Parts: sequence; C-alpha cells; structure tokens
Amino acid sequence: MRFKSFSIVLFLLISHALSSQTGGINLQPLFISYLDAEVNGSAVVLTWRDPADTEGMVFEIRRYSRGITAENLDRTDLIAHVAPGIRTFTDTPDENTSWWYAVISIKNDKAINLIVPWRNTLGVSVIISPKDDNPAPVETASYKSSIRPAPLPFLEGRGFPVKTSLSNDAARALQNILNPVQGKLWTAAESRILNADYSDEGDKSQTVLKSILEGSFDREDWPAAEAELLELSAVENLPKDLKARILFYKGQCRYFQHNLQGAFISFLVSSDYYYSESRRWMIRIYKDLTPVS
Repeated sequence: MRFKSFSIVLFLLISHALSSQTGGINLQPLFISYLDAEVNGSAVVLTWRDPADTEGMVFEIRRYSRGITAENLDRTDLIAHVAPGIRTFTDTPDENTSWWYAVISIKNDKAINLIVPWRNTLGVSVIISPKDDNPAPVETASYKSSIRPAPLPFLEGRGFPVKTSLSNDAARALQNILNPVQGKLWTAAESRILNADYSDEGDKSQTVLKSILEGSFDREDWPAAEAELLELSAVENLPKDLKARILFYKGQCRYFQHNLQGAFISFLVSSDYYYSESRRWMIRIYKDLTPVS
C-alpha cells in the first residue's frame, strides 16, 4: 500500500516533468473529473466537474464504440465542444450499441490527451436499448461508480484537496525533478522476458504473445511490438495474469521509445501481478528523470 501511494505521487510528478510548461510549478489538474453518464430513454446525459483553472479552456466530447484510451483517441468521434461552466451534455447515439465517452480538455488550442478512467472517461460502456412498441415505464440507467479503481483514489464525499504551499526543501526537490540539472544520465536498461513466457504451455493468446516476444520485441522494433501487444490486449476474456504480462512488455516498448509517462502507467498496472519486476522499471524511470551530477 505504501508503494502504491508512492507510485501515485511519482506518476503525478512524471506527468509534470514530461510536460512542456516552463512557467513554474503548476500542480493544478487540467482535465475534468467525476465524469458520469445516465441513460434516459434514447438520450445519454453526461455530467462532470470542471478543473479549478479553466482560463483559455474548452472541452471536447468524444464518443467511441470501444473503451477510449490514449492509443485510440484519434479514432473517436468528436461530437461537441462545450464551454467551461456548463458541465453537462446530452447525446442521442445509435440504439442497441455500446458507447464509451471521454471529455478532453483543450487549453489555449492545445489538446491535453490524458485519459484517466472514471475521471475524464467512462470505465464502462453506455447502452441504448431499441425502442419497444409497448414500452414499460422509463427507468434511468446510471453509469456512476461509487468506487473508482486504481491508479487514482476516488474522492466521493470528501471534496477536493486543500491547496497548500510546499516547504522550501520540498520545492527544491520538486524543481530538480521538473527541471533537472545537466549531468550523467542513468544507463539504459535491457529488455526483460518474464519466466512465465519461457514456457511452451498456454492457449492461443499465449502463443501469440510468445511470437511477438520472439519477433518484433526481440528485434527491438519497439513501435511494431507495442502495436502488436495493443492488438493482443484487445482480445476478449484474456486471463488477468496474461493481461498483466502484456502491460509489462508494453511498458518496456514505451520506455525504449522514451515515452516514460506511458511506460510508468503500464508498469503501475502490471505491478498488481508482477510487483517486483514492475517496481524495478518504475524506479528506473524515476532515476532517468533525476540525472546524476
């Protein structure tokens, strides 16, 4: 639990370390939160909370027939722009189809393409049932989660954290992470195969994973390997440990493409099943962001 809490804080620091902001330290989130959906007849009513700072901001409402991720965000349908302060949108999508929604912040004409389930995107699909000639009384279907899964805590009923000033020591440490001094970087890691994937046993999905590891992953063709792993992860009913291994390898692909934020998220999720192996990579990412003088 202590490591999970540390990981969450480290993830937030990495997000800011990789941003292009240079105007000082800003820890205010730039995306909406508490995205909920309710189905009322043939309409889907979305509601959310705006971030604290909405200056120069507008929100994109996006819809897709699959769960929305950073990888498929460019394939989603842009259905509306909503100004700050409105905090709701009603959509009438096709019936008898599963839909996922996300609300993306646009700050000064720049999209903030960060996807956090149960915060700015739905973690479950919304389904519009076909019309019935003899309908029963309309019931409102709610897609609100009382408990949001990891990686971030759900703050239902607790309000927003109180903004406090950093101590001088904490500010200096944080500044060193956000704007590290020039020095010798930690040496790059070598790719790692988990023991479970040296076995010839397993179903078809396991065989596909092994072929990826022996193919593009072994050739260090990281973009191709990541794309193949992403396609494999879309297969339904994969065992949870296999999903974790796919994320573990996807994290390595992202790491070697210098996508440290994406790599950290992959390792954070895979650590539920492969704690020690994932933890080594997460600590390495932290070290890569803190050069040695």
